[in-house]
Amino acid sequence: MALSEGFLQKNVVTLQLVNINHSIKYTMRHHTFPCRTLLFFLLAVTAVGAAAQYVARSQGNNRYHRRGNYSDVYEVRMSRAGTLEKELGQKGYDMVRLLRIDGTINNDDINFIKKLCQRSKVLDDVGNKVDNFLDLDLEYARMESRSLFGSSRTYEIVSSAFSYCTHLRSVVLPDRTTVIGRRAFCDCDNLEDVIMPPSVHTIDESAFESCNNLARIDLPRNLERIGKKAFDGCYELRNINLYDGLVEIGEQAFRNTGITRITLPQSLEVIGKEAFAKSKLRELNIPSRAIIDSDFLGEMPQLQVITVDRGNRNYTVADGLLCDYQMTTVLQCPANLTGAVQVPDGVTAIATKAFTGCNRLSAIDLPESLNSIGNYAFAGCQFQSINLSDNITHMGVGAFNDCNRLTAVILPQGLAHVPESAFEGCKALRQVNFGSMLNTIGERAFKNCNNISAIILPQTLMNIGKEAFRSCEIVKAVTIPAQVSIVGKEAFRSCKSLAFIELENGIVSIEDNAFRETAISVLTIPPSVNHIGKKIVEKCKSLARINCHAMTPPTLDKVSDDKVPLYVPGNAVATYKSAKNWKNFKQVLPLD
Repeated sequence: MALSEGFLQKNVVTLQLVNINHSIKYTMRHHTFPCRTLLFFLLAVTAVGAAAQYVARSQGNNRYHRRGNYSDVYEVRMSRAGTLEKELGQKGYDMVRLLRIDGTINNDDINFIKKLCQRSKVLDDVGNKVDNFLDLDLEYARMESRSLFGSSRTYEIVSSAFSYCTHLRSVVLPDRTTVIGRRAFCDCDNLEDVIMPPSVHTIDESAFESCNNLARIDLPRNLERIGKKAFDGCYELRNINLYDGLVEIGEQAFRNTGITRITLPQSLEVIGKEAFAKSKLRELNIPSRAIIDSDFLGEMPQLQVITVDRGNRNYTVADGLLCDYQMTTVLQCPANLTGAVQVPDGVTAIATKAFTGCNRLSAIDLPESLNSIGNYAFAGCQFQSINLSDNITHMGVGAFNDCNRLTAVILPQGLAHVPESAFEGCKALRQVNFGSMLNTIGERAFKNCNNISAIILPQTLMNIGKEAFRSCEIVKAVTIPAQVSIVGKEAFRSCKSLAFIELENGIVSIEDNAFRETAISVLTIPPSVNHIGKKIVEKCKSLARINCHAMTPPTLDKVSDDKVPLYVPGNAVATYKSAKNWKNFKQVLPLD
């Protein structure tokens, strides 16, 4: 609706403009102004007011404080780009700790600023050494970019511009900056404070990564995108405000930060994978439009509560667990959740790392509907037992890694593969019942399960992976079925109580160090074996003899205990005595 020209008649309008040290007041009493005149007046005053506030952006900010005296403040007006070193001079180089730049700077000037940030010493006005930190005020600076088409000004802090400025303590970014480029301030170890103009809309990948002392940063309200690892490793960063208009938070953007609370704006559409991993967040709400990249927020050891806005059609929460909207997959459990958890009926999958580090849960009840457990799904949990439905056909790498209180496990009947590191480090595990369809035990699957007292392998087993049972220290006997083609490297290494090993005929290969540091007294090798790796019985102090039933000597990579008597078929003694590596045995004798 258009304002009438008499709208302001007999009214009082007061306009106030605030600068650092004074205010301007304009009062109109009992005057009539045309609408158009008033409009131009308001626009002019608004513009001047904004400029007045903005001029004071660096100097008026109460965080931007000096830690010295005025003798170390240098204000340089650039006559042309590339002359900063000349303009500052040797005295300025030796003394400056607050540098204000007015004018256009280029890569040469930025490289000189990096040189300033690597000074070994700084002198005060009487020649004494003082700390060599640099506060940098670029509010009135402009960046120059060069290309095949010549030089031009840019409103972007270019990639790696100030990276590794190890003694840069604070920075005021140039007026009208729009983008803080990739790795722009990466590894500025002592950077504590950054003051941005409201024009910044993008903070790019790793822009402030590993700024270990960055304690606070005020993000502008126009910010739309925070890139991958933008603040990763900013350990001192505890508070951050995000405003409506932000669309994307990149992968690992706030990983390894000290942030304890954060409010995600309703405009947010993408939350990157592990965006808040290893942060100190206690609560997290997923806005209505947000999608989590790879459905994983990251391990947050202090997280107690995850909530989801009602309007979100991607996720829901059940019994404290973040699930997909259809409630078929558990995506994440807050690591600091306590007590017992009931996974809802109908859930068919536990996602990768869904319960990783949830070491305060006393029990987890899994439904019969479950058929898939993701990688490291329960790693680090401290429950004593787990019910695994026979419907489970897939178990991911490290699924129960380091579950130190788990005492017994019955593997699902339909499970064909125990994956790599599945139960590695389960130091309290005493009993394992293998399923009737098992054919592979992966690398390190039961490594360091110190309390397993018996290993009964099913006849369906075909492969035993590298270090599969390494350091299962109290197991005394094991029978390796005939279907096994390979006994992997170090499969039973350091099973210090293992005194009896039966190898059934059918086994093809015994890999390096397979039975090293065990308590066996006799090793009997069946005739099916055609390859033996290096040092399979190295440091087996009780070993008294080796029986090898193969008529044709298997390939032997290297013999270690050549003083142990070797017994072979009588007709093959001469062959063994001349065969590579076998001939190194001191005694080659016929089998009885």
